[in-house]
Amino acid sequence: MASTSVQGNWASQARVFGHDAIPVVLNSVSKIEINAGGTGFVLGEVITLATVACDIRVTQVKGGVVTGALLVPKSTTTGSQPYGKGANPNLTTSYSQSATTGSGTGFSAFVREVNLPNTDVRGATLYVSADLTELSVTMESGNKYATQDNGYTANFANIQKGSFLPILVTKVNAWTSSAGSDQDGEIIALY
Repeated sequence: MASTSVQGNWASQARVFGHDAIPVVLNSVSKIEINAGGTGFVLGEVITLATVACDIRVTQVKGGVVTGALLVPKSTTTGSQPYGKGANPNLTTSYSQSATTGSGTGFSAFVREVNLPNTDVRGATLYVSADLTELSVTMESGNKYATQDNGYTANFANIQKGSFLPILVTKVNAWTSSAGSDQDGEIIALY
């Protein structure tokens, strides 16, 4: 069995440098599962799902049918919602393609998680760019308490603009800024 100790494991030590930063969006798509592979697809084609507006790159194709896909960040002029945003996507609903960079048709997928993207192994730290009165997050530990199925929720209050939070989180559940409810770009996840 592998050790979970941080001794000698540089990547598990406290973060000193970040290698990526993405804006935090509530209900950002973090994991998808192919429902229907469609027809006429080619390797590398990028598919956009309707409603949740996330982009998926085709990584495996068999006879034009998508058999492997990878969630990728969107290119947007503002940089907001790079992994899409749904109104609390239903994890049992299949979302159809709304666009593609090629000519494939008939693709659909389930959204299986709405956590911070790329936090399956390690959580992300946070930078806050607006004064927050409240911040609710799910911590990296994944410990589950009481009847909460999505892990322990930690609640923080009165966080000042410009704060770096040295906590490792897998999901930002909610926040309230002095301007009102959550706005895209008020929190940035650092990896």
